[in-house]
Formats: sequence, C-alpha cells, structure tokens
Amino acid sequence: RKSARNCTAILQADTLPLGVVNDLDVAIAQPIRMKRGNILAVISDGVFEAIDGEKHEFGVEGVVEVILAHRRASSKKILAALQAALAQFTNGIPATDDQTSIIIKSV
Repeated sequence: RKSARNCTAILQADTLPLGVVNDLDVAIAQPIRMKRGNILAVISDGVFEAIDGEKHEFGVEGVVEVILAHRRASSKKILAALQAALAQFTNGIPATDDQTSIIIKSV
C-alpha cells in the first residue's frame, strides 16, 4: 500500500491571476480539507518556468521534489528550501516572470 505521505495532487489554475482585470468573476471552489502534515503550495508560473543555463525549466517536478524532500520541516523552512533550490538551479540567470510561492502546512 502506498504511503499517503508521498502523494501529491496538482491543481491547475482555472482563472486569471488576481489583479490582472478589475472585475474577475470567480466561481467559489470546493474546500480543500487538510489533515495534519498536509502541505498546500500555491506557486506562480514564474517558478515552474525558471530556466538553467541550458534552457531547461525547473518545472513542476522540481517544485514537488523540493517539497517532498523537506515535507517534515516547517512551512517557512520548506519555502526557504524552495528558494535555495531555485537559486541554485538558475545559477544567477535573471527571472523573466514573478516567482511567487506560498507554502501552507497543516499542524
């Protein structure tokens, strides 16, 4: 039986980002019920699309790998690990889009 500790669910954005248009009509989503230790990460596309020197993207896989590797840490430490991994991956290549990340961990 697969451990729930390593399960991930990727939810795609279903509307424009906040602040892009003045009157954004958004449907209210179903609540996400989090259990102790669950992590919710809200990540902008600039993180996924960050590139290295060979034009490879950090990608969803890069984000998931960092979060899973640090899943026992606090949300603050997970965020710091994600920022460090992104900086190491890009090795000084400037971002072409915002790189916003929010990490919420249920305790």
